[in-house]
Amino acid sequence: MLNEWLEMGKLAKDQGIKIEEIFSMGKKSGVWRTFFRQLTSFNTIEDLKKIISKKLSSGKSCEICGKRGARPLPKYLFPFIIDAERFPNLYPSASSKSKFYVCEECSQNLLYGYSCLFWYIDGKNERFIGILPFSEEKELLSAFIKRVIEDREIIESGGSTNIAFLKGLKDQQTLAFKFSYPYEFGFYLLYYLRKKLQLGEEWYEKEDMLKKFFSSLKLFIIRIDNAFRSRSIFQELSQVFVGSEHWNLLAKIEEIEEGDKNFLLNLYLYTRKYLTFKKEGNPQSDLFIRECFFREVMKRRKIEGELLEELLIYNLTEGGKTSEVEKSRIQKQRVKKQAEVLNWYEPIFSKVIFKFLKEYYNCMGMTSEKEILEIAEKEGWELGKKLLKVEANDKDKVKAYIYELRRARSISDFMEKLNELQLRCEAKISLEFINLTLTHREKFKEWKAYFLIGMANSIVEGEKNEG
Repeated sequence: MLNEWLEMGKLAKDQGIKIEEIFSMGKKSGVWRTFFRQLTSFNTIEDLKKIISKKLSSGKSCEICGKRGARPLPKYLFPFIIDAERFPNLYPSASSKSKFYVCEECSQNLLYGYSCLFWYIDGKNERFIGILPFSEEKELLSAFIKRVIEDREIIESGGSTNIAFLKGLKDQQTLAFKFSYPYEFGFYLLYYLRKKLQLGEEWYEKEDMLKKFFSSLKLFIIRIDNAFRSRSIFQELSQVFVGSEHWNLLAKIEEIEEGDKNFLLNLYLYTRKYLTFKKEGNPQSDLFIRECFFREVMKRRKIEGELLEELLIYNLTEGGKTSEVEKSRIQKQRVKKQAEVLNWYEPIFSKVIFKFLKEYYNCMGMTSEKEILEIAEKEGWELGKKLLKVEANDKDKVKAYIYELRRARSISDFMEKLNELQLRCEAKISLEFINLTLTHREKFKEWKAYFLIGMANSIVEGEKNEG
């Protein structure tokens, strides 16, 4: 990551990108509190540059460019290196055993690397999330920096700077998102980067150039827990290769949102859980489950059936409570435009996730997984529809059947319970689904989850939604 951070900083400095905004609030700035707390004499950018230029040793050479006159790399300029022995993979050319030496110019470039971060601070948990985008397509990367990063906006909240985002896209829907982990923030950032690029001119209007840029895009993801107090400077440092598949997925989400403008917001709301409810009616969130979901979407590119099943069952049982609490929270904030979109918040996780998974597998080229999803969901929907008819449209009874099927821990156990429900409503199990259960035994957890999603869809949709 050192080379990418340095390259981004050099491009930003060469283009005259201003970094003052990140530090403009002094000790209230999220970046300052996270990375520069130890610099007691730092008040302005010029002060910081003077500190960086001090104590250069003429007997040392820069291990980045080879220039004579260098000093040990300060932790605040690139906080992800502690010593050469611990992180040798970050700078394999380093000759020092315990310190990494840099010259003044490279130090300046590293400082400017901060100007290329998109970052968010969860004020409650004091968690810092930073994302550094990088591409080997230098010409496109340079245009990206000029067009997007220079046009970034710093948003203040609670008396401190807590987010560096995109100017012109700070709408009410954006503010409805609350991030606590890097992958959920990363996916949302990609969505708005795409929107931002499409609002631009010149090569941004050319779909093939945008795809080319995204297919070479790499995101360095940083997470620091208890950022303002922790001595351990980072908790997570990883990278995600984006690729044109994600570009296609984001394009599909935009297409869906033409008819369902809150689709992505719904996806974020339904992939989190509330564990308990406090006296004031405010929930205690379990947002890590949403982070797990988006980690699989962005990095692992494999969505576990158990995770989908857990989210489905939660939304079937607790979705209504969540809706009321969210409504109360937004109304207390007196955000009129946010309150106006509350009508969409219903326990319809199954409907949203089916639509997302279908597009996700299609864009990722996972044709087999997409086929399994469609067959299993359709079979579950057909069974659910017939059970509703037999039970006089009693949705709670159908939910009980979903819970019963969920308890099956093997294919034989699942098929036994399924046969009982089949006899109850005189339904037929298709040969296509039977073949699926025989040929994809290793994917039992996945197709079981898809089947249960289909049953849930029969409750919330009323009629088959082919979208």
